[in-house]
Amino acid sequence: FQLSIMLIPIKYQINHHYNKDNLYFYWGLDPSYKNDLKELKGFWKFYPYENNKTFARYGSLVSLKYVPSWLQETFKKKAIEKALVSVKCYVDSGGTCKRKGY
Repeated sequence: FQLSIMLIPIKYQINHHYNKDNLYFYWGLDPSYKNDLKELKGFWKFYPYENNKTFARYGSLVSLKYVPSWLQETFKKKAIEKALVSVKCYVDSGGTCKRKGY
């Protein structure tokens, strides 16, 4: 992945894992790649719900190298909100919704 924060390019690589039996999807930084992030990990845990629906829990942790934690916290809340809106759009559309810029 590559993104830009205040015109600073950030590159990182993630390992994704899916445990189908437990309906658990999780990820973390690939230690074999020279990541610009200090730390990144997260998960989705899915639970069957009534009326053929699914309940999901989400968690993530991201930390940038060379950026003060107070500044990171400012950006994290907005980024998480945008990411969850994108996921909801994708799920609700049956996989056809795409976020602008992708």
